[in-house]
Amino acid sequence: MEKLRQTRRRALYYTLKEARNQARSFFYERKPSNSAEQALTKLKSKAEKELCITIAFNTPWTIELLIDSWHHYCNETPLLVADNSNRHEASGDIRKICNAKNITYIKLPKNPVKHPSRSHGLALNWTWRNIVVNLEHLERVGFIDHDCYPIKQCSPNYQSSALAYGIIKSSWIEENNAKNLWAGYMFFQQKSATRLQNIPFNFLPDALNGLDTGGSNWMQVYRALESYGMEGALRNRMGA
Repeated sequence: MEKLRQTRRRALYYTLKEARNQARSFFYERKPSNSAEQALTKLKSKAEKELCITIAFNTPWTIELLIDSWHHYCNETPLLVADNSNRHEASGDIRKICNAKNITYIKLPKNPVKHPSRSHGLALNWTWRNIVVNLEHLERVGFIDHDCYPIKQCSPNYQSSALAYGIIKSSWIEENNAKNLWAGYMFFQQKSATRLQNIPFNFLPDALNGLDTGGSNWMQVYRALESYGMEGALRNRMGA
């Protein structure tokens, strides 16, 4: 991808948009979900130390395939489906699939934006603030895309000893060293006396610094990770 030059006009424009996006996230994270309390009760009762979360969006078949793959290859790691769908029928189907396969399900509040990256970021922020933060026993949390399927036995949250692990994406702005983890494959674990839930994660995009969903973590978390560690996942292309 060809990198863009950061102009004063561009910087001002995206600084203003950033302020708008952060304000929108602040209010969205405080919206209630009818299914959150039941899901939290279920998750708290198990007192698991790890959890993997996927954000669903309008495609029940991908969720069903992910769950089936998960049960086969990652059955030791609990999976939570947070539904960001904007189609009522799709949400109903996803809920039925989760209930039938004993997977914890949450229907997120109606998302106020249509932009895919910002919508995804809002969904991640809501899930972190309303679910992860309230699970005091958690020490490892992962996020996986709804169409990212495991194909061999693994424990997703045990791939690295670093605080942050996943597929590292670099800024698309010239002379900018910002980076973030791809929102479809990122994992976090407690590495110090500070609780993982107290780290100020922010999964909105950061267009000012040339980063997609999860990019706001660059300013909030990632650029200060030298003392904790941030590790990139290995990517191997499968042969035909």
